[in-house]
Amino acid sequence: MSLSSPASHSSPAVLRRAQQRLWMRRGGMLAGAGVVIVVGWWGFQDDEISPVTPEEVSPLMAEQTRQTVSKDGKRLWQFDAARIELSPDGGQTFAHRVTNGIFFRDEKPFLHLSARLVHLENASNNLEATGGVKATGDDRFSVSSRLVRWNYAQKSLSCPTAVKAQLRDFSFDAPRLKYQWDTGALTCEQPIELRAPGIRLGAKRLNASTKTRVLELGGGVHLSFDTTKIRPEKLKNLLSIP
Repeated sequence: MSLSSPASHSSPAVLRRAQQRLWMRRGGMLAGAGVVIVVGWWGFQDDEISPVTPEEVSPLMAEQTRQTVSKDGKRLWQFDAARIELSPDGGQTFAHRVTNGIFFRDEKPFLHLSARLVHLENASNNLEATGGVKATGDDRFSVSSRLVRWNYAQKSLSCPTAVKAQLRDFSFDAPRLKYQWDTGALTCEQPIELRAPGIRLGAKRLNASTKTRVLELGGGVHLSFDTTKIRPEKLKNLLSIP
């Protein structure tokens, strides 16, 4: 059995007023046509974050090689790839069929990356990965896309093409996405669909934080629930329409 937005059988005006008054967090009233979700409050796994490991690693090829890129004496990137090339002027690195690229923060793995081709600008440390790209961070956030760009100075990861993303137990599709890895801020300014066990949400935009685990959906929010997966009493606690 599925339950649509609580006012789905009412008039459009009533539905709009209901959506504007939805609240989904302890003591938090939401103003405007949006929804705020505290990820940890859904009853999903919330244990300590284990060290980051790649979710998918292809078998090593016979010609697999490894290269480490350092900055100020500290490891910055490490690539395991079928072939690694350096441009004649030494300014660019090309890694082909990367099975595991690691970005380090303070000498600790922070992000794992796999792609058909990785292009690193050695001076700026900016990176572009293309072809079946998957990036997984240590905050249980991952993205899959055909193109991912890493801007070192801006501390940002961006997906300018269609992307599938996962934040803990929430997954969503978006036309594009931007992630600030230092603050944990995640932004999607175009329509998305968000999914978790027993619930689906749609909205025109998403702002989230991988650190606070708060997701904020805005603009034309719609919700649907599967009551076989979410207990009625839990729905009552999560949704309130005064």
